[in-house]
Amino acid sequence: MNNPDSVIKGYILVNPWLFPYCDDLDLYRVINGQPLMYKPAGTELKELGKNGINHPILFAKSTSYLVASHQFQTFINQHLLQMIRHGNVSLIQQAILVFMKEVLNRFYSQRFNFPFEALEEYVEYCVQEIQAVKRLKWISQADMCTATHSLAVMSYSISIASSLGADNAQIKQVAMGALLHDLGEIWLPRAILLAPRALSDEERRQMKEHVGFSDDLIKYSNCPRMQLSREMIRQHHERNDGSGYPANLLSSEICFGAKLLAVADTYDALTNKRPYRDFISPEAACEIIRQEVDNNRLDKESYLALSLGLD
Repeated sequence: MNNPDSVIKGYILVNPWLFPYCDDLDLYRVINGQPLMYKPAGTELKELGKNGINHPILFAKSTSYLVASHQFQTFINQHLLQMIRHGNVSLIQQAILVFMKEVLNRFYSQRFNFPFEALEEYVEYCVQEIQAVKRLKWISQADMCTATHSLAVMSYSISIASSLGADNAQIKQVAMGALLHDLGEIWLPRAILLAPRALSDEERRQMKEHVGFSDDLIKYSNCPRMQLSREMIRQHHERNDGSGYPANLLSSEICFGAKLLAVADTYDALTNKRPYRDFISPEAACEIIRQEVDNNRLDKESYLALSLGLD
C-alpha cells in the first residue's frame, strides 16, 4: 500500500505528465502529514527557479485537480487520432498507456494499490493486434469522445477484473472487449451520437442497434483475439433481471466479462460530460450503480471491486 504519510484526504498526487497543465492550480508537497504550498496558482513551475531540478512528489486538491486532468485528456484526444493515422504502434501504445494511467490515478487517488505496471502488457496485447488498431481508428474518426470513453472503460474493466482475481488470459480478453465495446457506434448517425438532448424513443431504438453492429464487425474480422471478446461485447447491455438488451438475458446467462464491463461502462458514462448533461461526482455515480445492484440489474461483485477506489 502507499505510504500514509504522503497521502491526505482531499488531495490527489499529480503525475509529472500533468505538470504542463497545472499553471492554474495550487500545488502542495506533504511534510509530516500536512500539505504545504509549493506552487501557487498562476505560477509556472519553471518560474520558481527550479528548472533542471527534480520536483518533489506534488499534490493538488481533488476538485481543482480535475481541471488539469481534463485538459490533459483533451490533449490526448487531439493527438491520439493523428498517432493512429500515422500507424506508429509504439506511439499509439504509449499514448494509450499514459491516458489509462491518468484515468486510474484520478479514480484511485492513491487509495488503492493498483498494479499500474500490469497495464503495459494488456495494452500491448490489444495494440499489437493491427485489426484492433484499425477499429480504434474507425471509432476515433466517428467520435473522439467514444474513443476516449472506450479507453477509460478499458482502464476500469482491467481494474475490476484484476480485483476479482481474473487470470492473465481473462484480463486480456476483458481489455480487448472493453476497448471495442462501442465499435458499432461508427454505424450510427452522428445526429444521434451528439444529440444535445435526451433521445426520442425511435432514436433510443436505433442507439441499441450498436450492439449488433459491433458483433457483426467483430464476427467478420477474422481476428482470433477479437473473437475471444465477442461474447462480452454482445452482452454488455444485458441486465441481471432480464431487462437489458439485445437478448433479455438473465444473470446466469451473462458472462463474467459482460457483467464487469456493464459496471465500468455505466461508471464512466455517468462521470463524464455528455452533450445533453453534465458529469456527476464519482460518489454520486457509485450510489446510482449501487441502486442498480440493489434492483438486481448490475453485478454486485463488480460494483464492490469498482468501489475499492473510493472512500
